[in-house]
Amino acid sequence: MYDGNHITAMLSYPDLIQMGGYAAVEYTGGPSMVFRMGREDVEEKDLAKETRVEHQGSIIDRVTGAGLSKKEFVALMGSYTIGFASMDNTSAQNRWTQNPHVFDNTYYKEVLLGERSKFLKT
Repeated sequence: MYDGNHITAMLSYPDLIQMGGYAAVEYTGGPSMVFRMGREDVEEKDLAKETRVEHQGSIIDRVTGAGLSKKEFVALMGSYTIGFASMDNTSAQNRWTQNPHVFDNTYYKEVLLGERSKFLKT
């Protein structure tokens, strides 16, 4: 039976998810990043406890409740430069940028346009 090589035996599921994210960013024109292994798997019973966020108050309150700083939250929002809110509807009102297949900073430019932006606002 083939169990993979020595590298695949050391990868955890969180490592695989992170590697997929790196590949997606690079594939869509974003920067190349150095991948480092070492993330640990989390038991399902611990996951519910670790990721619980109260859904009351502003989005900033929820983010700080999740342990992220405002700066980390702004960086995380940059992920909206890629993709659609729903694949059922790929119109301008259902995406965050003009070209949702390219990783760049256009999401932030659209945010700065405010109500003048014709794209989805989050």
